Amino acid sequence: HFEVQYNGTRFPFRGKPHVLSVARDITEELRHQQELRDHERKALALLEEKVQERTAELEQRNYDLLQFASVASHDLKEPVRKISIFSQLLEENLANKLDPASARYLGNIVSSSRRMLRLIDDLLSFSRLSHSELDFAPVDLNELLQRILEDLELPIGEKNASFHIGTLPTVEGIALQLGQVFQNLIANSLKFVHPDRPPQITLQAEDRDGEQGREWVLRYSDNGIGFRPDQSDKIFEVFQRLHSREKFEGTGVGLAIVKRIVDSHHGQIRASGQEGGGATFEIVLPEKQPGSVRL
Repeated sequence: HFEVQYNGTRFPFRGKPHVLSVARDITEELRHQQELRDHERKALALLEEKVQERTAELEQRNYDLLQFASVASHDLKEPVRKISIFSQLLEENLANKLDPASARYLGNIVSSSRRMLRLIDDLLSFSRLSHSELDFAPVDLNELLQRILEDLELPIGEKNASFHIGTLPTVEGIALQLGQVFQNLIANSLKFVHPDRPPQITLQAEDRDGEQGREWVLRYSDNGIGFRPDQSDKIFEVFQRLHSREKFEGTGVGLAIVKRIVDSHHGQIRASGQEGGGATFEIVLPEKQPGSVRL
């Protein structure tokens, strides 16, 4: 058995049409082509297998690291809490008995232990997000935001902050986690306040057609101290701080949690800002989730 390729060409000769027919054995050529295709398929299959193995290995390492962070944070919390409580008791009981230097040292212990407790709480929140089962349900963002504003009523009043909120949609998601997104963003705005003006926070929503169906774009902006445009990606990294701890408190985990939650809701978030000109966060969330996932 062999393969033959025929090629024919019509041409006139002495006033009559003729056909020149050429037959060529292409058996070997086809065999080489098939070998190349087989080799390509094997190479792709091997590459896919390697990618799957590497992905599984990275996922396991990530899970182990987050498990370690969760366990370590939980074990650290109790002794740090005791340091915080007893140092505060010492500060209260010895308020008028310490020299200025000793009082300052004790105050440093109190403030550092409080900061460590906040950091541990943020680490625990981040690790829980990273290996939790998600059960999506319709969430009215208007009602959700109202509850968050009520929870933050005291710091909002202290900062004399004003809000301009448009009509928000109902999307499928985890209400507790989406509430944490709003809470962390507002807390950031109340923390990084411009010294020359009270905080003004704006939140608007508009829908559009996305690749997976209808989606909503939430634009959150404030008039705080902002940040440089080249820092727009760094702010979502864990422990990333754009401002010194002496000027602004914080652990550098809040916006990392926001991004993790948005990612787990099959959305996207990006930030833009100018130094002294405030910050804007654009969050894109699908109206309907493609299904529950495991982070």
